[in-house]
Amino acid sequence: MRRRAPLAPFTTLGVGGEAEWLITPMAHGDLALALGLCRKHGVPWRVLGGGSNVLVDDAGVPGAVIMPRGICFEYVTVSGERIVAGGAAKLPKVVQQAADWGLSGLEPLAGIPGTLGGAVVGNAGGRHGDIGSAVTAVVGFSGDGERHRFAGQDLHFGYRESNLGEVVVTAVELSLQVEMREEICRRMAEIIDERRRSQPVGQRSAGCMFRNPPGASAGELIDRAGLKGLRIGGAEISPVHANYVVNLAAATSGDVLALARRARDAVREQFGVLLELEVKVWSEKGCF
Repeated sequence: MRRRAPLAPFTTLGVGGEAEWLITPMAHGDLALALGLCRKHGVPWRVLGGGSNVLVDDAGVPGAVIMPRGICFEYVTVSGERIVAGGAAKLPKVVQQAADWGLSGLEPLAGIPGTLGGAVVGNAGGRHGDIGSAVTAVVGFSGDGERHRFAGQDLHFGYRESNLGEVVVTAVELSLQVEMREEICRRMAEIIDERRRSQPVGQRSAGCMFRNPPGASAGELIDRAGLKGLRIGGAEISPVHANYVVNLAAATSGDVLALARRARDAVREQFGVLLELEVKVWSEKGCF
């Protein structure tokens, strides 16, 4: 446990201030203890997985940031047509391991960063599909430090969301299908190539800034508003995909939020569409 620990190095965007407390449990007992102490003392907590889809305020965040690490949370096991993996397992590792074992169903996640737990909580995916369709069970801890198992009718997935937002995911069971490894890898390569051509791969970002509104594309609307390439400070609305804000050099959270507000306001004024954030803003002020 560290007091006043910087969070920017642990996020894909690379901006933001400090956590009041940074807790890195290495075992389930440590996690349960940390959650129990937070509840007892009224300390707010958040979970940080791979640091994608998160924008940390420059002023930092109060309370505890919990970042599970170690083999207890990062393992990946394969049994027949199932994969069971820890919530902190890297998503690209899980996707690749499925392909290596000739298991299909996770190809739509190829090229997406983050952890498995974070992907499940946010129902990560793209136009080819999302992870929720493969999830058959989740194990995690609630805010009172109690362990729970969710399966079947307990699980609900929507567009970039689930009913697991108040759970620290520690294990996920995925049900996949047997297929020729070569065919799985071919589809993965196509999806990764598509991402490289249409997204700012290799640049620091938090992923898509806004949710796609019904029947439309947030990126296309921002592009039509003429904002591709707009810069504020060290941040830029990507010329590759307008729904990404990238950290060019020493950007601040304020720079990123300023661009997001410009995009939201321009789309509302020109097209009458109010864009909703997909990226989670960690701020005591709750400003956007």
